[in-house]
Amino acid sequence: MAIKLKTGKTFTPSLSKYLSGFGYYGAIDEIDYNKHNKQCCFDMKFYANSLSRNEGEDPIERKTFIFTGDNFDSNIGNDGLSIPQAYNKALETMVDWESDE
Repeated sequence: MAIKLKTGKTFTPSLSKYLSGFGYYGAIDEIDYNKHNKQCCFDMKFYANSLSRNEGEDPIERKTFIFTGDNFDSNIGNDGLSIPQAYNKALETMVDWESDE
């Protein structure tokens, strides 16, 4: 599972060595979930193209999603957060992106 840019949208990484473009995609590898402390976070890692992750390249950008306290209660809850659910949470705020499935 991953996300990709919607048709006609571009992505500009903050690192200047990467140009705006269409070939970027994002992936979530793990979720840090702590029910006792009401904390959950995960990173969306962005890669230059679909082969980068398979070739072991480092991500070119990262966006962190953090849920704590009341935000944890209203968005995550006590049942945990699966990776597919995390993608849905990320896509709620990343309007230029969509699931690749």
